[in-house]
Amino acid sequence: MSDPIVALRLALDERFEPDPLREELSLRAILSSERKGKSALPRMAMASVAILTLALICMTALTPGAPVARAATPPVIHSLLTKGRALSTSSDLARVAQAARLSDDAGHLGSRYDAWYLNTRVESEVSVSLEPEMNEVSFDDTGRAIATTTRGAQEERRLFQPGEYALVFPEGLSLPSDPAALAAILERAHPRAADSAAELLVAVADLNREQTPTPAVRAGVLTVLARHPELISLGRVEDRRGRMGLGFAVDSADANTLPTRVAVVIDEKTGALLSFEKMLTRDAGALPVEIPAVLAYETFYPATA
Repeated sequence: MSDPIVALRLALDERFEPDPLREELSLRAILSSERKGKSALPRMAMASVAILTLALICMTALTPGAPVARAATPPVIHSLLTKGRALSTSSDLARVAQAARLSDDAGHLGSRYDAWYLNTRVESEVSVSLEPEMNEVSFDDTGRAIATTTRGAQEERRLFQPGEYALVFPEGLSLPSDPAALAAILERAHPRAADSAAELLVAVADLNREQTPTPAVRAGVLTVLARHPELISLGRVEDRRGRMGLGFAVDSADANTLPTRVAVVIDEKTGALLSFEKMLTRDAGALPVEIPAVLAYETFYPATA
């Protein structure tokens, strides 16, 4: 098999049924999330790179006679994989939303977070770097943005003039706090967030990559989350940085995707997002990883935490 893209598509669908729509949906679901807005172009470009790198991994497993090697991924946080309980029997989100409203910080544009993505950390056919990348975005009084990404000893710093930095949420700190209005804005950036709790959690992570939202907006976001019956409450959990918070998650699996769990950890005193995690739970298809496996994680350092 000479085409690595075809190889990956076949790897992700073990039934080998030629269905272009399902194949495209599978790739999107595993490698990226659909986003609208000015930032969609560079993120889709990253998804294209991801397809190629993961395809190279899958070629190892699909080439006749080649040894099947398993790539190491970061350790799974097992407390994020517990059964949890339905939101209808938990008041956790409502309680944290109230705590967020009473928080006395102002929120700010810009963010700082560590991140690891399987689709961007592949270094060869069978090895994966476990070292996260460190990201920081800051804005000065003139509206200029500085985006810094550090991978090991390598630092990349980019300066954006006012209006050049593509924001998923251009409203900035002027986002409304009303839950219905917030939901509409989140769904504008992620159209599937209207009926997918997993996509809604991705939208919330997008928001926190750009800013530490104001207390009122954090409370509004938590209220939007509370309206999704798919979400489960995991109780108090510890994130990768050893910080305690409340965990919430959703399991996602259908004919188009491998079984995944998307989870977040929320600071119960401020309502700030501490961590976002995406994991394969039951089946890796032909991806050379042990189950359960981390697909991506982001650990945030909000000014409130």
